Amino acid sequence: MDTKRNTSPAVSETVPSVSETQPPVYRVEFGSISAAIWSKQISSADGQPRDSWTVNLSRSYRDGKSTKRTHVLFPEHLLTASMALLKAWEFIEQKSKERTEASA
Repeated sequence: MDTKRNTSPAVSETVPSVSETQPPVYRVEFGSISAAIWSKQISSADGQPRDSWTVNLSRSYRDGKSTKRTHVLFPEHLLTASMALLKAWEFIEQKSKERTEASA
């Protein structure tokens, strides 16, 4: 069994989207684990617009000659998934901070 894994992050950033049918605003990949983030403006209870973030965590795998994605993780994926989620959290925190500073 090959236990050598690629844990170097592959990070890509795209233009922010309005819905999840658009590309994510950010994606980070560690090996077969990927976290993708979408941003959307919503109205808060006081009527002011605010950012809402959604995060999709998935794992790719081979099925014959095709590559598929699943949300099912095995114990050996958990550390890698936590690294991807940490990077997703850092991205959201940074963007939220930038938008707060820009509106001040």
